Amino acid sequence: MIKVTNKQILQAQGGFAVLAKSELPIKVAFQVAKESREITTDATLVNALTVKVIEECGGVVNSLDGSATIAPTNPAYKDAISRIEELMAIEQTYEFELIKLPMDTLMIKPEILLSLEPFIEMV
Repeated sequence: MIKVTNKQILQAQGGFAVLAKSELPIKVAFQVAKESREITTDATLVNALTVKVIEECGGVVNSLDGSATIAPTNPAYKDAISRIEELMAIEQTYEFELIKLPMDTLMIKPEILLSLEPFIEMV
């Protein structure tokens, strides 16, 4: 069982994308694909809720990519930041096991490893 915050889920998205393109043993590759799908679903929800908070606080939503911004001069800026920080601190529990990555054969950048730290174990 793995317990992570919404912030860690968002940070891990890029790492899972890199792992998904890596050559891994079939069992590890299947686990990466399965966990990546679940993480991506939750990250999409967290992103949508973040945009909703910004919009509710008077921010602007970009119609092209769905991103949202709120100006620091907006009276509701501090409220938006507080609500987003609260959202990012919420913990999620996953029933999957740590992904056991082969230490000797996998070449991966340190920042990717850091983003995946709660989800992986080097073997």
